Amino acid sequence: MTELERAEILVLIIEEAGELIQACTKALRFGWEHSWPGYQGGSTNARAVLLEFGQLLACVDLLKLPDELWDFIEGEKEKKEKKLEKYGPKGGIGNPMFRSI
Repeated sequence: MTELERAEILVLIIEEAGELIQACTKALRFGWEHSWPGYQGGSTNARAVLLEFGQLLACVDLLKLPDELWDFIEGEKEKKEKKLEKYGPKGGIGNPMFRSI
């Protein structure tokens, strides 16, 4: 992968991360079970958050990271999960905000 290709993928990741942030803030502002005015997705804000998250993951996959980097990422994820068990919100996918999907 060239530096230009890597840069293009990083721009896509940045754009998708921004769209995920927007979907999350709209969900907080207008409610999880509603959609924000002008939203073209035609569904709930909870679904919009999941849609944007999936699109972000698709862009991350474009990096074609080797297995050892995915192992590193998984290790960091596990560390974060342990912190969240102690300090974070409870509920996960069973959280009521996702019941409208």
